[in-house]
Amino acid sequence: MKKTMKIRLAVFLSILLVLPTIVAALPMASTEALAAGNDVSMYWNWDVASHPTIEVEAGQQFYLGDYAILNVYGKKPWYGRVSLVKATYTSSKKAVATVNKSGYFTAKKTGTTTVTVKYKSKKITTKIKVVPKGTFATSENISGLQKKAEALSKQIPKKITTKNGFALYKVVSDYQKYTDEVNDIGVEGFLKEAVTAYGGSTYYKNTAQLAVPQAGRYAALNAMLSNYGWENNPTGTKGAKLFKIKSVSATKSSIVIKLKKKIDTVQVLATRINGYNLGNEELSGNTKAYAGVYVYDKKTHESFRCKAEVKKGSNTLKLIPMKYSPQKGEWVKTTLKKGHTYVLETKDYWTKGKTVKVK
Repeated sequence: MKKTMKIRLAVFLSILLVLPTIVAALPMASTEALAAGNDVSMYWNWDVASHPTIEVEAGQQFYLGDYAILNVYGKKPWYGRVSLVKATYTSSKKAVATVNKSGYFTAKKTGTTTVTVKYKSKKITTKIKVVPKGTFATSENISGLQKKAEALSKQIPKKITTKNGFALYKVVSDYQKYTDEVNDIGVEGFLKEAVTAYGGSTYYKNTAQLAVPQAGRYAALNAMLSNYGWENNPTGTKGAKLFKIKSVSATKSSIVIKLKKKIDTVQVLATRINGYNLGNEELSGNTKAYAGVYVYDKKTHESFRCKAEVKKGSNTLKLIPMKYSPQKGEWVKTTLKKGHTYVLETKDYWTKGKTVKVK
């Protein structure tokens, strides 16, 4: 989240003894941080055309705003879940389900209600059908996700900092890894079904059955981390102010970039958050992270993704060229060509399209 944001904590909701749901204090981003003149778009995280009605079991409690995505464009762009800002919520049939001013949804009895979420001038609606408790099939994976979602819900902070960010990133990574390894439940709590594709292959897609709605807490925390990573990303579009290049040299095995300033903890955390499929989820501590940097061969017109170690206190980035191996199913080291000139990223990114010739 932006450092200029004022963060306030929503009222802690009492836990009903008859319900197993664990409710976390909900961080709320002040709408003052999202300027009124900015363009706003809002939509549900599921395909409403395919699933116009979502099903939850009676007795479930969760933050409805975790399932609504908000994009704010303009001078202060922001991406996240509606539960992180001040919105309004309504339920058309309060006997079926209620939703309070913080977006906390309670499924009371079987039936269908239309829920509405409003933020500024934008409004989205959808139908939620409350089905009898025990309707959805359960499995060890679904029970496991329930426990993980409850544990995660306790860790959502007012804002992301270098003090809590590394641990929270690891929590989110472990949570994602768990759902990546199962087929019957998705990362945000929807049951999955097997679909046979053309040619006989099988893939899994979300159904409309929200079996673990508390998993929406993952989405809220992940959105907070993503915004921190975007705002402080040293290898992003604003990175030229963070990673100022002093010199560049290259051999066939690597490209070495000397920076004008030493790398700090904020840049390490942001790099770790933004470094997809580079091994960041396996790291511990707060001293290093891996970034993906693309280079372009001006002679062969090939592009390579390099893996760069971003280390706290260092003013050097060593870029190792990589290529994807279908046989191994992973990225492996490759080499650059002697005498060829390579472009680092593009003019829009932190390198400003700087070039280097391989010795």
